[in-house]
Amino acid sequence: MTDTDMFLRVLELNTTTGGSLVRTIISNTYNKLGYASLTDFLNDDAVKHQMFHLWQKKCCCNERSAKREFTRAQWLKMYRIDSSKCAAITHPPAGDCFCQYASPATVQLDIIIDVSVGETFMSSIDCLKREVSVDVLEALGTMKKIRNRICHKTKMELDLRKFNETWTELTRCLVKLGEFINEETKKKVQYDIGCLQDKTYDAKDKIITILLENMFDALSVEENNTKLSGIEDALFKQKDMMDEILKRLPPTQNTTTDNEQENGPMTIKIIQGDITQQEVDVIVNTTSEDLKLSRGGVSRHILKQGGQVIQDQLNNYCQGSVDSGMVVKTDGGNLPCSYIYHGWLPRWGETDECKKKLSSFIGESLYIAGIDKMTSVALPAVGAGILGYPGDLVAREIFDTVAYYFMVHPTSSLKEVRAFETEESRRNDMFQRS
Repeated sequence: MTDTDMFLRVLELNTTTGGSLVRTIISNTYNKLGYASLTDFLNDDAVKHQMFHLWQKKCCCNERSAKREFTRAQWLKMYRIDSSKCAAITHPPAGDCFCQYASPATVQLDIIIDVSVGETFMSSIDCLKREVSVDVLEALGTMKKIRNRICHKTKMELDLRKFNETWTELTRCLVKLGEFINEETKKKVQYDIGCLQDKTYDAKDKIITILLENMFDALSVEENNTKLSGIEDALFKQKDMMDEILKRLPPTQNTTTDNEQENGPMTIKIIQGDITQQEVDVIVNTTSEDLKLSRGGVSRHILKQGGQVIQDQLNNYCQGSVDSGMVVKTDGGNLPCSYIYHGWLPRWGETDECKKKLSSFIGESLYIAGIDKMTSVALPAVGAGILGYPGDLVAREIFDTVAYYFMVHPTSSLKEVRAFETEESRRNDMFQRS
């Protein structure tokens, strides 16, 4: 076990598992308070006012924040200038004013919220803070301190003593947060901890992915050609960190073709052809809300080739409808696969919810395949047919979700994922990744 391995275990656990917990807690809390979306929550006047003072110490009104929590880049990932708002709000602007800003409908937790900003949300926004216990806030605060501490270690090393101290402190916090959400999440956190505890790193793409997730402060923002203080320095600092860690890694053997990506022991293959002829453990399929295979292009083909026995099993499972994103398992019927994982998605509507449902269904299918000890999965271009999901979006979601799954489940039994490209993705060359 190297000093760099110990550093990266803490970084990955805090960023991936910890970040996911923080996002879930924030989302659950604002939903409980009656906000339908993150945009609605951020645009509430009381919330926006508090958020504004976490960015600006001296402005807007006589209130003074003890310390500035958000950088300009972080604020501008959540809000955009909308000067038309001022006339509708009886709040006299004193120079810069919160009422000049609005949060766009496209804002997403997975883009703007990291551990540090998430902790600030929960500990500083009154309506959120009231909904969680003191020990949860303490756990979030400890995660933030660890995140900040680890991200400032430019040598990217931890000695054994410091690793043991930090690991114990971090895992205790994560289990506490998982338990706050529900028992199932707590068990998943414990599983993630077990997977990472003895992990060694030799795949450069995984290292880059982890480090990129910590580039929150370095995300470029366009606003009327305004130079954002500190952005350039942050970008170069993160680049230097990546360069340094890559120097310490042994060369990665790459024998893949243009249409193949190696990710440690896992391979993603891009396939053109008939998904029903794939000799894999699992085929993933999207169908209608009532699980009628005759109502979709791929599912209709699966019914034709696999036989009525597949539909009979679905009928026995469900007499009405199932929730979007839920996975229902059947045998492969006459197909060469062992199982088929079925589910349904809403029609594409250019909303965050559609994208989340797509990502959730792909991720849940992979997670169940891992639990079932499957070794190979075939994924169609999920939702890119009659449901109308853009082919390039589907391609990105498949790759991103598969990469994330294998990053947090490095010991999974899954070894191969076959993704079927659409005509649109083939034209746009979305699957050609180097």
